[in-house]
Amino acid sequence: MAQTRVRFNVDTRWGRALLVGAGVLVGAPGHAQEPTLFAGTWSARLGLDVRAEDPAEDVADLGSRLDLDVRHPLGDGMRVRVAGRMAWRALAGHAGDAVPSLRLDWPAYGLRHDATFELREAYVAKDFGPWGQWTLGRDVADWGALELQSPLRLLNPVDFRFGFAGALQAGGESASVPDFMLRGVRPFDAGTLEVVVQPFFAQHRFSAFATDTAVLRPGFGPPEQAALLPIVRRLDLRLDRALGEAVIAHLDAPPPSPAAASVAARFKRSVGPGDLALDVVYGWERPPMLAFDADVGLLLGVLATAGFDPQKQFDAFADAHVAAAVQRVVAAKKGPADLVRASWQRRFVLGVEWAGAVAEGWTVKVDLAHSLLLGGDVGRVVYTRAFAPLRTALSQVGLGVEWQHGDSIVVLAEGLYSYAHDVPDGTQLFLQARHHATVGAGAVVRWGDQQQWTLQLGGLWGVSLGDLILAPRVAWAFGDGWTAGAGAVIANGPPESPGGLFDADDQVVLDVQRSF
Repeated sequence: MAQTRVRFNVDTRWGRALLVGAGVLVGAPGHAQEPTLFAGTWSARLGLDVRAEDPAEDVADLGSRLDLDVRHPLGDGMRVRVAGRMAWRALAGHAGDAVPSLRLDWPAYGLRHDATFELREAYVAKDFGPWGQWTLGRDVADWGALELQSPLRLLNPVDFRFGFAGALQAGGESASVPDFMLRGVRPFDAGTLEVVVQPFFAQHRFSAFATDTAVLRPGFGPPEQAALLPIVRRLDLRLDRALGEAVIAHLDAPPPSPAAASVAARFKRSVGPGDLALDVVYGWERPPMLAFDADVGLLLGVLATAGFDPQKQFDAFADAHVAAAVQRVVAAKKGPADLVRASWQRRFVLGVEWAGAVAEGWTVKVDLAHSLLLGGDVGRVVYTRAFAPLRTALSQVGLGVEWQHGDSIVVLAEGLYSYAHDVPDGTQLFLQARHHATVGAGAVVRWGDQQQWTLQLGGLWGVSLGDLILAPRVAWAFGDGWTAGAGAVIANGPPESPGGLFDADDQVVLDVQRSF
């Protein structure tokens, strides 16, 4: 029988406050100065894995999504916005080593699906005249000049559940997740000041246990991961996002209190042919520093391998190494919840961004960011290839060039260099290098009598790690708001690289969309 999950991602910490604020504004004196704006998009997607040779990998990915967005202007310079998303997704795996399956036949891998409802942007806003415009609620503050890989786009959490390659294929949709914040923009004679206060900590969204794009992979990572592989590959937990998020929630993220708030400020003014901005951010490093308990991991792996076979269980626990691990676990009164411990670090980032037109159709963009290493709990987190966490100061330099020809052609190229200061020489890192360089490129071409055809290509090349991610797509607009598209997601590289992480999830993608 297929399994269905329904989740409601509404956080009552800010949800009640937002609903009260919206109610006050709607009931306030004044009338709408403009019509209410309503927009919606329905889309369906079919992804076919072109390299699903392992029975733990998915063969097909079928999904449907409905996005609704309401913007209602109020009197006295007020307005409210509420956007939500409903999604349904099904993943089909194998019944055996090579035969696709559309059923759930435990413990083989078959069809499972889930449904979600998600509140996206949801805020109230008011213009206070000379004091600027302020918003309170769930919003996105995408700073940074670069389009594909800005080091300053760090205020909002990012949704990695479908992988970075999936974000490239989304047709320009941002992977940033709206977060609760107080945001103000005030003009001055010399420029514009933007202030952001985020009172709560929000984690990146990702599937903690994956199969197609798994951190836990044979021959890679810390020794204790090998013991956990039987669990991960038996359960195919990529489909069970609720369980993955429950594991993350157990890791005791920073509590919702004023002491855990994040603050950021950006001052922007015109310099030469473009705009220069200075950024200061004091927030949280959203990836935690994880510590795995080798004994708990070993015992969980032994139980998963032995299953319910009494002889296999007896043989496993007769091993001296396993018996010693049992004694240590019992003495310390540990349980499965003690498998992973996490601690979150503060981060202090100084940034500079500039973007300006240097010639007709040509725009240059520059991002500079430096994350300081201060005290015992301030700094960026990187992982070694044995998945041991390190804290470090991080300097990043990004340069981008964009060329646009009317509304029909847009081409951009970007390079980003990162240097991890406090990593010992010779240390091999996971998903990056001490001297890390990447090149990104993208192109959008439109043609036809009404530009109904669109060809787009986005991708990243990891110069330091030798990995590649590409996402080509062609789309055709027809009828009243309909669009059909076909594309692919292609990734390749060594296992310690982002391209290698998504290498097992290459897909051919077909999609249809209706905007109204």
